[in-house]
Amino acid sequence: MLDPSLCTLKGVRLFEKLSPAAMREIEGLCAWQEFGPEETIIDAAKETKNAVFFVISGSVRVATVTGDSGEIAFIDLDAGAQFGELSAIDGQPRSASVFAKEHSVLASLETERFTEVLLANPQVSLALLQHLTAIIRRNNRRIVDLSTRTDVQRVYSELLRLSEPDPRGDGSWLIARMPKHKEIAAWAGTTEESVATALGQLIKVGLAKRRYPALHIMDRAKVRLLAELG
Repeated sequence: MLDPSLCTLKGVRLFEKLSPAAMREIEGLCAWQEFGPEETIIDAAKETKNAVFFVISGSVRVATVTGDSGEIAFIDLDAGAQFGELSAIDGQPRSASVFAKEHSVLASLETERFTEVLLANPQVSLALLQHLTAIIRRNNRRIVDLSTRTDVQRVYSELLRLSEPDPRGDGSWLIARMPKHKEIAAWAGTTEESVATALGQLIKVGLAKRRYPALHIMDRAKVRLLAELG
């Protein structure tokens, strides 16, 4: 049974400027659900009910499933985010599927109720417009990457995004827990085979070292150059 203390929208960024009374009213309109790791929340191929979802705890991945049983990841969303608003606004079918990355609690609001909230609360409508603008900008950058870079270049870019300076201070960069090839492939919009090829090339020329469960990037500047110029 869901813990009643989790049934709150206080952490949802879309509603952060609402009064406590207005937020409680919306909470009363929501349905509350729990999902386990990798459980499907929205299946774009089957979903018929349009509702907007709010991540109360945990995290989810928005992705599209490709014909070869792979996936292209659009974004990972943590607590405070929302998804499903596009179909709620235009009434069109879902454009992506959503999966729980870990145990997650979600609130959902039916389309009609969500529209009523937008009309009654201009500050929520403005926050939604800003959110949609950010989606457009992010997708524009993603389209450029997918259309102008090779699969291997996109894998290099993803490795750079995941890496952080090695705390030992030796100038190298570190991915402390290297994700599975499938996950990197989803973000890079490519295949697991391309991920393996890209990693193999970096390791072969000494630009990366695999020390399970970590990956060490020995020369970040050179890897960045490969990501940009090929």
